[in-house]
Amino acid sequence: MTQRSPQPNVRSSEDGFLFPLKFWFLVVLSGICAGLAGGALMKLLHATQQIAFGYHSGTFLDNTPKASDERRIIVLFLAGVISVVVRRMLKAMTGGSGAELSETIWFRAGKLPFWSSLVKAVLSIITVGMGVSLGREGALKQTGAAIASRLAQWFRLPPGQQRLLVACAAGAGMAAAYNVPFGGAIFAVEVLLGTLSLPLILPALAASFIATGVSFVLLPARPTYSVPAYSLHLTDALWACLAGPVLGLGAFLWVRAIVWADAAVPRGWKTVAVTILVFTALGVVAVQYPDVLGNGKGVVQRAYLNQYALNLLLPLLALKMIAAPACLSTGSPGGLFTPTLTVGALMGAVLGHLWALVLPAPQMGVFAIVGSAAVLAAATQGPISAVAFVLELTHHATPLMVPMLLAIVGASLVARSLDNRSVYSAPVVSGMKAAEKRILSGTPFDRFSTEAFSVSSSVAPYATVLRRMLFQHGPMFVVDNEGKLAGEIRADDLNRQQSGIPRSLTTAADLARYVAAVSAHATEREVAEMVAREAAALPVVDPASGKLIGAVAVSGEKEQRDA
Repeated sequence: MTQRSPQPNVRSSEDGFLFPLKFWFLVVLSGICAGLAGGALMKLLHATQQIAFGYHSGTFLDNTPKASDERRIIVLFLAGVISVVVRRMLKAMTGGSGAELSETIWFRAGKLPFWSSLVKAVLSIITVGMGVSLGREGALKQTGAAIASRLAQWFRLPPGQQRLLVACAAGAGMAAAYNVPFGGAIFAVEVLLGTLSLPLILPALAASFIATGVSFVLLPARPTYSVPAYSLHLTDALWACLAGPVLGLGAFLWVRAIVWADAAVPRGWKTVAVTILVFTALGVVAVQYPDVLGNGKGVVQRAYLNQYALNLLLPLLALKMIAAPACLSTGSPGGLFTPTLTVGALMGAVLGHLWALVLPAPQMGVFAIVGSAAVLAAATQGPISAVAFVLELTHHATPLMVPMLLAIVGASLVARSLDNRSVYSAPVVSGMKAAEKRILSGTPFDRFSTEAFSVSSSVAPYATVLRRMLFQHGPMFVVDNEGKLAGEIRADDLNRQQSGIPRSLTTAADLARYVAAVSAHATEREVAEMVAREAAALPVVDPASGKLIGAVAVSGEKEQRDA
């Protein structure tokens, strides 16, 4: 008989957390595919950069200033044209461009459209290579996730396992391209899945380490950023304590800018004008500030080596905080990892230069490294993955752990107290809030309406559902991200174990059961007959959209008569 471990994160096989052999086979296969795809996309990125700006050796940031002013503007104009043409073609062929990865993982159990996702990934890499100020990791995550989603559907994995596999493959894609196997694995579970537990970490580690190893066939096995072996000074720790809250405020403003950009994406033919206008404007700005082009990898490198003066850091920081949200607001695909890292490095460098006016600072690059870790942790709400990323990206930041952790704690506390959304979770949180809104009025049976029920988004985690069920008396109706009724949860459903899904990954959708719904067009007599047969509230839906708009019950009639 299997003994239950006293360690909370170690569960016995009785809990159903031991994934089947089929799942582990797909983890290995997804890791291999993510590694090869990540390496191929990075090759495409470098080739695009060289063709677009006419160079054959050296870095992107070293060569963009050498390109003529006209070339920078024309290249960004062409990037806008390519973006709108490809996206219009995708929309015409598929009926839509698809949801963002975090939304897909939660609202659609990780079911990604395969070919359109690959096309969007290639488009993202090409436009970033042409100078668009978004991250390259968006394409890497999307490709790994799309491959894993197709494999999961072929092998008929249950929704919870499919969701986990897609998140692991997305993290593996990042791990392969950035050579950050541990960071990619922790990112998958901490940021994309929002939880840390042993059953989830093990497949994420396996996928990321396999992908990274496979990527060495196409990519060099070296750190992304070259930095000297900085040593720890007491003043660095003191600076981190003071700068942490300021960096957290900056992360909060950055997240708000990303949330605004996500909500401001135009529809219809306005997309064409906005995309070309924004991208061309970025090219015009690059005439004076070429460092604003691209995802920001070179900017982070220079900030880590203290190669920017304060009079250049300030405009670069302002431009980067505007450029990435502006590009995102066009609806063009792209990532936010490196742009977030860039904003953090520039903010840290600015605060470091101001600190140097008060106390001597022999290692100015330390401030940029600590700042990038703190803003990344606060903006993604993933402190552990942020530490792992910075350590693996640099290979020499270990002595800076004390100021790094101090700044991360201060920044994360401030950012989370101001807004509980991250740059990745904002669409999911917004979707949850929008889905849970309901109004019932103007129907023939308003006298039966009741408030003795609650509504939960389909992606609400098990702990949230359990907490809300403890403090209510009526049923809990579950809706998807569009507000459509997905089912009902009762008290006894909370004890039902989902096959192959740990509690930390169980959502309201996994617990929901079928429930008969009342049409908003039903007559009062029809509703009276239905509620007379039921002891609990019945959901009311709009027959045209399927959206939940309220509930009816016998108690509603009694309450109105008593009043």
